[in-house]
Amino acid sequence: MSVRAIDADNHYYEVDDCFSRHIEARFADRALRPVPGKEPARKWMLGDRPVSFMPFNAYDQTAAPGALEKFFTGEEGKQTLGPGDYIRPCECPPMIERSARLRLLDEQGLEAVIQLPTVGMLVEPDFAAQPDVLMANYRAFNRWVEEDWGFGNGDPAAGGGRIFGVPIVSMVDVDAGVAEVQRVASLGARFVLVPIGPVGGERSPADPYFDRFWSVIQETGLIPIYHVGNSGFAQLFSVHWSEEPNPPLMKYSAFQQYTCVVERPISDTLAALVLHNLFGRFPGIRVMSIENGSSWVPGLLKGMDKAARMAQAMGRWLGGRLPAAPSEVFREHVYVVPFHEDDITGLVDSLGPQRVVFGSDWPHAEGLGTPLDFAKKLHGLDGPTQDRIMRGNVAELVGL
Repeated sequence: MSVRAIDADNHYYEVDDCFSRHIEARFADRALRPVPGKEPARKWMLGDRPVSFMPFNAYDQTAAPGALEKFFTGEEGKQTLGPGDYIRPCECPPMIERSARLRLLDEQGLEAVIQLPTVGMLVEPDFAAQPDVLMANYRAFNRWVEEDWGFGNGDPAAGGGRIFGVPIVSMVDVDAGVAEVQRVASLGARFVLVPIGPVGGERSPADPYFDRFWSVIQETGLIPIYHVGNSGFAQLFSVHWSEEPNPPLMKYSAFQQYTCVVERPISDTLAALVLHNLFGRFPGIRVMSIENGSSWVPGLLKGMDKAARMAQAMGRWLGGRLPAAPSEVFREHVYVVPFHEDDITGLVDSLGPQRVVFGSDWPHAEGLGTPLDFAKKLHGLDGPTQDRIMRGNVAELVGL
C-alpha cells in the first residue's frame, strides 16, 4: 500500500443526550434515553420500551476493539471474553470525542473515516409504528452528529475532510424523510444511513411510492449507506419458523443468525433496489453496503440474473424493466465493504476493484483493533488495486 487509507467503517459510542439534546420541545418526553437497571450497562429506552436488538448501552461497558477478531477469522473456536477484554468507552476519549479521535487517526495512519452510529442504527423496527416520534428522534440525533462529529465539511482541524459523520434518514414518513435529506445535504453531509429491510415492514425501499425521496437523494448527490443493524427480519421471519419473535441479538438462535443478521437482510434489500429498478429510474444514485460482509455477493449476482431471465416474459416489474442485467446494474451502483475475514480477492473478481472498499469496524469488538491490518488481507492483489480499495474508491466519492 502506497497511500494513506480512508476507513469506511468507523464508529463512535453515543453519549447520553445524543437523542435528547436537540429534540423538539413537543417530543421532549419521547426522546430515546439510557435508563439504569440491574445490569452494569444501562438500557436505551423510549418511554418504557427498550431498544430490542441491543438493549444495553455500550457507552457504559463493551468489549474492546478487535476483542473478537480471532473468533471471526476462525483462530478461536468460541466467542468467549474475559474480564480483561472489556472497556468503558465513556473513559476512552477517542471513542466519544472528535478532537481525540482526530489525534488517533494520525496515530493509526488514517487520512479520513466514515463515522457511523452504534445504537443509532438499531431503533427503527421498534418504533416505526410511531413515525412522528421516530423521525423526531432521528432529527435530534442528526443535529447531535453535526455538532459533536461534523459531516466532513469545513476546517480540517475540526474534522473537515477527515471525519464524515453520517446522519440517519428514514422513509417511514416520506415527507419528513425528504425534508431531512434536504436539510442535512444543505449542511454539507456526504452520506446518509438508511435502515436495511422493507420500509415499515411492508414496502420495498425501491417501491415507486418512495420516488420523491430517491429523487432528492439523486439531486443532492448523497450516498446512502446500508449498515448491518436491526433490519426487522426477526419480526418478519421468526414467527413463521418456530422462533421467538424479537429477542436481543445475543440470544438469537443459529437460525436467526443465519436469516436475520448479516447475509439475508442486505442481500434481500439490495436485490429489491436492483430488481425493483431503483437504479433504472435514478441512474445517478450510488449506495454502499458496510459491515454486511461480502460472501453473499457472487450468489446474489448469479441469482438475480437467473430470476430476471425467468420473469422476462410475464413477470411483474415493480418500478419498470431493468436497463441491463441485474449483475451489471449492481456492479455499476453498489460499493461493498467486506469483512476482514472474507475472501477479498474473490470479491474483487466478482465486482471489480472499483467497488470494493476498506473498513475496519473500529472500535467494535468484531472488527480490527488496528485498522490498517486490513491491508494484510489484500496480499495477491497488485499495488494499484490495493490503493483503490484502501483509499481511492471513497476518495472519489467524497472528492478528496
